Amino acid sequence: LSPEPTVAAAEETSRAERPSRRSRFGRRLHCPGLVWARVDDPATERTVREFHAEIYAERGFIDSLPEGGVIDDAYAAISTYFAAHDRDGILVGTARLIPMSALGLPVPRLFTLDPSWERTLAGLDSRRVAELASLATRASSSDQWFALPAAILRTVFHESLASGVSHIVAAVEPSLLRIVSDFLRIPVHVIGAETPYYGVTRLPILLDIVEATAQVRRHGPAEVLDYFTDGMVLDLSRFEEDHVDRRLPA
Repeated sequence: LSPEPTVAAAEETSRAERPSRRSRFGRRLHCPGLVWARVDDPATERTVREFHAEIYAERGFIDSLPEGGVIDDAYAAISTYFAAHDRDGILVGTARLIPMSALGLPVPRLFTLDPSWERTLAGLDSRRVAELASLATRASSSDQWFALPAAILRTVFHESLASGVSHIVAAVEPSLLRIVSDFLRIPVHVIGAETPYYGVTRLPILLDIVEATAQVRRHGPAEVLDYFTDGMVLDLSRFEEDHVDRRLPA
């Protein structure tokens, strides 16, 4: 990315006020007033972690709220947290990025990966790899069903490129995978077997930002590329030497 971007709130209001010829598809990406932003203070981080635990308890992913009100793990101290607020300032979503460290990442440790993808991950520069985790949302309107996951993906896209990350792993439910691959048409690789994780079946996936951006540029939809790159000068040249064009293993 050139120049280096500043990760700012993904403010939708100003975008929605512009004259627009958006298709119905494009309009579903936008939810006026929805703001995803990186969390930079301990008090807000505590709030978003409590929200994450509440959502997981409500949905049966955990049996009950943990003592202390947050789901704790060894990665919490090194994670970057994000929060989404609606137009009324109500917290409606959380997520975090876990950088590669001596701890490794949760997905490769907890899921059975295809050996070919294990080798692919092992061959990547560890500084270029992170995990998207702890996604929890509570849509306050029907407009947010698609806008919430789309907005966090855009925020993570900006944040990842700003910090030098080009590959994202995650454990996702099939419904979220359909939103990403079928609705947004962002190419992701399923890199291992379905596994029960936090009470539901999830799939381990890998997003190669260089590959995904190139495919969306070639095949569209144009609204998706415009949405994800709004406010950016997109330059992926510094990642090219680390990019390995992998197909799904046979």
